[in-house]
Amino acid sequence: MKPPPKLTPREQEILPFLTSGANRSEIANHFGLSAETVKRHTRNILVKFGAKTLREGMWDISDYLNNYGLPDPLYPLFAHKVIAEHVYDVDTRTMTVTHAHSFQCMTDRYEKTEIAVLEDDFVVNSVFIDGQEISPSGDEVGRKKYVLTYKKAKMQGDYFDRKYVVNFDTSEHLFKDTYSSAWTAFPAAYMEFSIHFQGYRVPDQLWSEVQQNSVKIIDKSVEIEKAQNFSKLIIRDPKPNRIYMFRWIW
Repeated sequence: MKPPPKLTPREQEILPFLTSGANRSEIANHFGLSAETVKRHTRNILVKFGAKTLREGMWDISDYLNNYGLPDPLYPLFAHKVIAEHVYDVDTRTMTVTHAHSFQCMTDRYEKTEIAVLEDDFVVNSVFIDGQEISPSGDEVGRKKYVLTYKKAKMQGDYFDRKYVVNFDTSEHLFKDTYSSAWTAFPAAYMEFSIHFQGYRVPDQLWSEVQQNSVKIIDKSVEIEKAQNFSKLIIRDPKPNRIYMFRWIW
């Protein structure tokens, strides 16, 4: 998704009327505005979406409304960049998962960040969010939740970074044929996901795949860089409902 523009409250109110097909007079009557004022707001909206006409900007505007439209935005954040790095060390029998995000706050107030960690083949040793070690606040089968409450809440329009590090113990299933995955929980503009194997042994086979609703799909926005012990996905249009995976066989 393209980075969302910063709209005024009035522009956000008018936006769904533009996509519904309402004409300028109908919008003006609904909000008690003059037709000229509606024309000005419409022109400003199109400029912010980089479009000359409503038809040209319809796709991006609809995308914005689906994710961030009032009164109940679907997502509180937009990720301008996501960098996910997984390092599997055979010698130390550990895997370190590092995810760094560059966010833009899209809601009135964002007070805490939350991550869910899958624990199936490997055991979680520790979790750090923004350098602070966090204990699990919820424990479901195969999944643990970690929450960090910000000392100062993020406000709409704020840009901020978040980084979390998860350290796994791989001893119990050191050479099990398995996988590692990453996804973005929010709409994003760009994502990198890499895995690096260290130590005296590397997998015999290493490949990547993309899943949506547990079904393998072809994602043409993904580029792949690969070596014997390393692989990286570069995703130009990551989707919140897609899981990006590396699988390997020893």
